[in-house]
Amino acid sequence: MTLEVWESELSGFKKNLTQIRERAATNSQVLSLTRKQAEVAKVTILIKVLESRRKTIAAGRGLRAFWKDGIGLGPVLLESGIGFVGTALITHNKNGAFSAGLGVAHQGVQARGEVDWVVNISTFSIIPESEMPTGPGWVKWPGLFAALHLLKNRAENGVPLGDLNNITESLMETKLLKFIRRFLTGTTNLIIP
Repeated sequence: MTLEVWESELSGFKKNLTQIRERAATNSQVLSLTRKQAEVAKVTILIKVLESRRKTIAAGRGLRAFWKDGIGLGPVLLESGIGFVGTALITHNKNGAFSAGLGVAHQGVQARGEVDWVVNISTFSIIPESEMPTGPGWVKWPGLFAALHLLKNRAENGVPLGDLNNITESLMETKLLKFIRRFLTGTTNLIIP
């Protein structure tokens, strides 16, 4: 092989190597973004699951309350009927109207069961605050929600959160939850750290 052929081969090899480096850099950026999105998704899913569980428990409590005393059932049924008729008149869709009526009824039942909630950090059990047992690990719902959003912000900044156990440990170490715990036990003033 002549010198020109070797130089041509070397030039082609350098071009291929440059393209591989560029693709690797692009793939690295995509992988980094995907990791960050996965970390954010962990907290987002946890928030949605807890919120869904809380709404389900509230709806069950509301249904039991209606079943037990029947007070307040009339307005819920009236709102449901109005939702059904209003949607039917606007959309001329029976299925959509039925769905809207049931949705309004479900919201009314759920609203009847709403109370102040507490969550056990280690098990993610959700119970009404009035039924909270004594012991560590219980946090009011708004405090947990705020702490989860702090974790979500950390994940958006690229901090890896790990698995559910690591997220639980991070929640327990969150300054906001420490403050809430101290405030609930009466060992601190209203000064936020």
